[in-house]
Amino acid sequence: MRYWSRARGRAAKQVTCEECGAEYVYLLEREAVGEGSSPFFLDKRGAERRAAKRAERELARKLEAECDVAPCPKCGRIQADMVRMAKGERLRWLIPLGLIVGGLGVLLAVLNVWVPEAEIPWSLIAPVAGLGAAVLLARFAVVSATDPNDAHVEQRLALAQRTSLTREEFERRMREAPPA
Repeated sequence: MRYWSRARGRAAKQVTCEECGAEYVYLLEREAVGEGSSPFFLDKRGAERRAAKRAERELARKLEAECDVAPCPKCGRIQADMVRMAKGERLRWLIPLGLIVGGLGVLLAVLNVWVPEAEIPWSLIAPVAGLGAAVLLARFAVVSATDPNDAHVEQRLALAQRTSLTREEFERRMREAPPA
């Protein structure tokens, strides 16, 4: 039997702007899932504990390693690691689409070679496989040419107002916050 556990958490991420040197903070929130198993229902509590521990460990990894797009509240600059993350997420849905369409083209080609009775015209196979490759290449080209810092500075500063605090403002709010 499999058991699942979910862990949610957040961490204050401290950043030094690559452009202006300002120090700022944003709140990173993540969720993680862990799995534990109990063959033949022999260790249900242990499986639940293992699932919870794995979820907590995965959550800690995400909070340590990942980032969100949080521009500098002083100059609006989006930092290099945030740009990489944003580019990786952009048009991500095109990856499985390109792989499925391209894979269909390859499958049709293999079927055509191994099963001669199929008689699938190459004039159909080549465009299908080519379309899959074209989708992947188009995504790569668009993502490579995109830089979130090309957005107008007012847009980036507006996002910073919603996501980021200067270190001084963060520390002031922490001092004023009631104890948890």
